[in-house]
Amino acid sequence: MTGRTTRLCLAAAGAALAATALSACDSGGSQPGADTGAQAGGGGGLLSVAQAELAARQWWSQNELALLHHDVKALGDQLDAPPLSAAVVHAASAATDTGRALLTAPRQPSAVRVYVPADQSFPLRVLAVFDVVASGASSAGIDHVAEMFVQRSQSAPLLAEQTVLLDGLEPKFDTDANGLVHTIKPDAQATLLGRTAASLPAQFVAYMDGVAHGQPPPGAPVFAAGKHTSDVAGADASYLRTVSTRSKGSISSADLGYLAIAAPAPVFAVAGGGGFTMFAVQRTETVHPATGQAFVQDQARHNWGIDLAPGQYPQITTQSLVLVAALLPAGGAPVDVLGGGGGVIGEG
Repeated sequence: MTGRTTRLCLAAAGAALAATALSACDSGGSQPGADTGAQAGGGGGLLSVAQAELAARQWWSQNELALLHHDVKALGDQLDAPPLSAAVVHAASAATDTGRALLTAPRQPSAVRVYVPADQSFPLRVLAVFDVVASGASSAGIDHVAEMFVQRSQSAPLLAEQTVLLDGLEPKFDTDANGLVHTIKPDAQATLLGRTAASLPAQFVAYMDGVAHGQPPPGAPVFAAGKHTSDVAGADASYLRTVSTRSKGSISSADLGYLAIAAPAPVFAVAGGGGFTMFAVQRTETVHPATGQAFVQDQARHNWGIDLAPGQYPQITTQSLVLVAALLPAGGAPVDVLGGGGGVIGEG
């Protein structure tokens, strides 16, 4: 590979293998119905844990088959919703173009834990955690894949919106007598957590951009240091400083930046205090060749990874989806990032 291009692993049910196979990483239901805005309550209208688990297991099976057969239409229209669908469809399309396999065979999770909000209205978002045999190195040999689903109406299927590979087990949530999870409403988040979930994408963008460009945001850090935050931002900073020498002059310079994505998710109350949520941002990186030269992607797609079609380019821009699972401690302590995911959504 000439120089360095960014690849983010899809940490999804099946999509994890998709990104691993399709990048240089160091994841048929019916159409969704229209949003009703109606309250799902009373008269058996609430979605139960058992119903949600059955739907999540059905989604898993359908998603595995769609990935196995590179079924772009099913992935984009029937199984996944934005922002996740962009990364999964991109991976499936690249697999079709190159004849690469996303999966060798469908997998079955050894366990599925589903978390349904007690306070329900449409669009309804449900969290499921699938335990699957790890595709890479893992101390326990099990990956914990967290999927945030959305149900647009009472008759609609669950569609996956966000997916992350957790670093360990999910937190213990605060549930009611029916096993439904309490959520922390937006108007109470600032008081209980010291911040709102809606502010996290912009704060993550400011932190990652700032550290990468040598100007971290002033004041106490919003996010705890770790492999998904300070390690990534530090590596970006090093890359920007040394890109020309590391590429032996084939890259003259690089630009990168982050952008928040509107992908609302509930804040699930954690037993003992705090809240769990997920959010999304977009990362864009552009590399520029030496003066008077162009980048060349060979027919076998060896030079720049298989996401990029063969051809000659005056510059190369890679857009990636970054998905984050976050634990917001009570009282405003730094946010712990519990896992990440995402994938390339466009390159050219």
